[in-house]
Amino acid sequence: MPIYEYDCLDCGERYEKLIRTMKAKVIVNCPICGSQHARKAISLFGSRSTQSNSNVGQVSDTSGCTPVG
Repeated sequence: MPIYEYDCLDCGERYEKLIRTMKAKVIVNCPICGSQHARKAISLFGSRSTQSNSNVGQVSDTSGCTPVG
């Protein structure tokens, strides 16, 4: 179940909404002003990866990574 971020078009608040199914129509209300005028925001996600067997369990260095877009 993904968590989406939304931007309220009325007050500018950014908030999150857990979406339980992709088939149902989702109605989101701003937690600040109650408006249903929102757009889905582009957000980054985190991931965890391992390198070779000698580094099992260590998180890879992503300090040089930058978001695209």
